[in-house]
Amino acid sequence: MTDDLAELKRFVRGECDPVHLSHREHVRIAFEMLRRHSFLEAVLHYSRALRAEAGRVGKSQAYHETVTIAFLSLISERLFSGDYPDFDHFERINPDLFNKGVLRNWYHPDRLATELARRTFVLPEPRQCPATLLRIYRLVFAVLTIVASLQALLTQSHHAVLVAPLEICGAFLFLWRRTQIAGAGLLLLVFALAGMIETIHGELPAHLLQYGASTVFILLLGRREANRIKGAQ
Repeated sequence: MTDDLAELKRFVRGECDPVHLSHREHVRIAFEMLRRHSFLEAVLHYSRALRAEAGRVGKSQAYHETVTIAFLSLISERLFSGDYPDFDHFERINPDLFNKGVLRNWYHPDRLATELARRTFVLPEPRQCPATLLRIYRLVFAVLTIVASLQALLTQSHHAVLVAPLEICGAFLFLWRRTQIAGAGLLLLVFALAGMIETIHGELPAHLLQYGASTVFILLLGRREANRIKGAQ
């Protein structure tokens, strides 16, 4: 216990060698500090020491305010939610804290990569689940479109041979962010052509209108998300 306290004092004074301070050691120091100080006091001492540590090795830009405070918050929550006689016990019960990527459970990497998140603490946004669902929806939509096109080709109908290859190409382009707009444009063109063909044959292309609406809906949500991330940066 005396050694832990002495090490904390050396850390706060900037006397610890940054080369030997691994992520595990940073978690251990945070654990010991939070046992002795309130959360706000720990944030003050710990963040100040980390910032100074980064400056000593010539990497001041490496200090990340959001990551630092978020990790302290997570360690504090775990610490006061259980009964831990020492750090070894804490480490055994909470192995996820020793993975630097654990914050992805709350933060999207794009949000942590912003200069704003580096300079000051930012809250996680409740958007990861909707963003993930949008990606899944886009994938399912593209796959089903490709499957439907292949089935149409198997019928060997004249209009299917004309538009199905374009539809498959558009669906593949629609999957990737950089080519999403081109893919959407190609898909909408195909749906319009197929709709005209079906209308000429006396059919009501309601399903094609639905496909077109889904394409536009996915595209607009994706662009809105991209613009929001760009604006945050």
